[in-house]
Amino acid sequence: MVVQQPSAQQQPPAKPAWKQFSNFANGHPLGIEKTLRLIQAICQILSSSIFVSYIPNAVYAVGCASARNQVALARRYLRFFKFIESFNASYAAWKVPAPTGTDSIRKMVVVAKWSVLGVYYAMEDLTILDAMGVWVTPWAKDTFVECNKWWFYGIALSLIASTFSLFFPPPEFRGKPQQSQKPVNTETEKSPAIGQPNQDLTPIVRGIIVDGCDILLPGSFLGWIQATPTQVGVGMVVSTLVTSRDIWVKANM
Repeated sequence: MVVQQPSAQQQPPAKPAWKQFSNFANGHPLGIEKTLRLIQAICQILSSSIFVSYIPNAVYAVGCASARNQVALARRYLRFFKFIESFNASYAAWKVPAPTGTDSIRKMVVVAKWSVLGVYYAMEDLTILDAMGVWVTPWAKDTFVECNKWWFYGIALSLIASTFSLFFPPPEFRGKPQQSQKPVNTETEKSPAIGQPNQDLTPIVRGIIVDGCDILLPGSFLGWIQATPTQVGVGMVVSTLVTSRDIWVKANM
């Protein structure tokens, strides 16, 4: 009896859902943070006034609010040194050459964005002991308000950079010029034909969606954007799911 060997191009069996989630939460440094963020968003929605009227006992809503605060604090532990990454991203963006005027404008906005976010993360770290109840200070509340302003400015700059890139795509979205394979007739053609760039602006659009949802958090906290806790929670769910897609794929490759 001849046993057929599996084809070399045969796709491996799909991983079960629980294994994919385990790879996402444990195999990627951002997986657990996104998981906690989704839990925080759900607790935010369940503790809002819309759901309190449907819950027989208001204790459950209070419990969801407490869980939301605890998960939010846990996420702050994970991003304690995030300011280093932000300042490094700002420096890396500064070193990128800008051959055109539009590239120079985008470069300055991106550098400002990462610098502002770095200040936000650093200021947030100054209040973490107060949030933990270890060292309660009278200036922690005002500092936390100010760092949310920097967070708002950083997301606003990110929105500006992404919107600008929609109309003036960065070099990585312009595609590389390709010479035509057709032989050149020197009598009729003096230069090779240039191929049309392939502009896939989907990542930029996703970034705008994420920033548009995330800006509700500091905006509503500061009172600059009129948004209910339910709307903020829904925005967190949307932005978390959008950003988690690529992380999920990378973790399960």
